[in-house]
Amino acid sequence: MNYTTLAKVRAALGAETVTDDTLLQVKITEASRAIDRLCSAPDNYFMAESVTGELCNGLIAADGVIIAFLKKAIVNSVSSFEYRKSPKDAWIKVDADALVILNKHQVAIYGEAVHQGKCFTRVSYNGGYGTEAGTPSVITGLSEDIINAATVLTVRFYKEEKTGLTDAIGVAELGTMQYTKAMPTRVVEMMNPYKRII
Repeated sequence: MNYTTLAKVRAALGAETVTDDTLLQVKITEASRAIDRLCSAPDNYFMAESVTGELCNGLIAADGVIIAFLKKAIVNSVSSFEYRKSPKDAWIKVDADALVILNKHQVAIYGEAVHQGKCFTRVSYNGGYGTEAGTPSVITGLSEDIINAATVLTVRFYKEEKTGLTDAIGVAELGTMQYTKAMPTRVVEMMNPYKRII
């Protein structure tokens, strides 16, 4: 899923028609995947979808609560949860009444485990924020922060491609150019609340 649209990128570039639509589409996808990486997440981190049998690490707290760290930006609902202490063990299915979604990011199971430590989880759930559909594409469900960050990053990637300068910032009129490998500060700040924490 792309996190911005061609129309938004064109508007940010200040042009209604751009002959480089194919290049812009490539840069939109690159920027969207870069945002996934910035959030320490897999591809399509923000895309709303149903996930079946996702394998991920879990943690059994001292009080026996099992916490699973799923791979979507938010968890909307959980349909199935299983865990095991070791790959040799059989999967233990958890009753849905014991499930709680914490902070929209993690799933906790109460009253199941008796031993503290790491575990493996297998979870089926619905997670993510938005979808992309249609031609031209229409994005629904994503916050403006995510869309704006993807737009800013797409414009940067496009300008780098067209000028031949990579990671250049500064004011050309003043003759000051600085080179940096950093992600734009504005993008980092907009994505901070969405970073995957495990």
